[in-house]
Amino acid sequence: MYSQNVNYVLTIAEERSFSKAAKKLYISQPALSTAILKIEKEIGSKLFDRSTSPIQLSEAGKAYINTARKMVTLEKDLNNYLMDLAELKTGKLSVGGTHFFVSCFLPSILSIYSEKHPGIEIEIFERNSLELEQLLLDGTMDLIVDCYPFNMDLFSIVNIFHETVLLAVPKNFSINNQLRDFQLSYDDIENNRHLSKDCPVLDLNVFKDEPFLFLKQGNHMHDLAVKLCKNSDFEPKIKMIFDQLMTTYSMTVANLGVSFTTDIIVKYCNLASHPVFYKLDTPMAYRKSSITYKKNKYLSKAAQEFIKVCLLYTSPSPRD
Repeated sequence: MYSQNVNYVLTIAEERSFSKAAKKLYISQPALSTAILKIEKEIGSKLFDRSTSPIQLSEAGKAYINTARKMVTLEKDLNNYLMDLAELKTGKLSVGGTHFFVSCFLPSILSIYSEKHPGIEIEIFERNSLELEQLLLDGTMDLIVDCYPFNMDLFSIVNIFHETVLLAVPKNFSINNQLRDFQLSYDDIENNRHLSKDCPVLDLNVFKDEPFLFLKQGNHMHDLAVKLCKNSDFEPKIKMIFDQLMTTYSMTVANLGVSFTTDIIVKYCNLASHPVFYKLDTPMAYRKSSITYKKNKYLSKAAQEFIKVCLLYTSPSPRD
């Protein structure tokens, strides 16, 4: 219902480039520029500051975008309601997640869901947690599957499983020779030995002199790793920083450094080899993975059904 021009402006604002937006919209850049100039003439203000690189929204542009996003959300809510009347024979669902959830967790969920509701069109967004949060606030997405502790004043949370945060250490690191009684193997994690009360634990401070592999800011594991190290009274020696948790784990397998991982990642990652693991002596080493959606927003039947499939797939949870 909302005009194509609104979609043009939203896409440019997202891509922060006329050329990238034109490519995404499958139109020529001159045609896109002409359309934007026409809008600017109609409203009497510039929408973009073209003197910067990447381009920025003007004050008028920011106001236009805020209103446009509300229009998109209202139309989406209406469409979802009308599609619900069709008893899920048709419809759309947009789901976001970080790399791990999109590549390792969602495929099985989507396979079950699509078989049950083949008429539902599904769009997947793969971003870091902070970017996902903004897309959910904007109304671009219906649901997020993630472990990030989103603001419960703004979002509704449905917990789907718990994760145990472990320390992954390359097998060839000499520090392992001193800690044989505390080591956990891949088979130990697969068989949930790390969840046993008599599983030996270590203070993270033992590894203060080892090189660490961290995630960039904007990822929950980055924030948690900083807190865990601070709680153990040391500042980690960060050797490398990556975008994805799966990447840090793979780099640890390649003997490049110590990293934080979770039992769920270890079980899902399907790598040929694995490092050694240590259970951490802190209640902070647990986190919940959840489905998150915006409060006070119409939750379609397609989204409700997706939540049900996730809950069925993950029950019983890996940790009570």
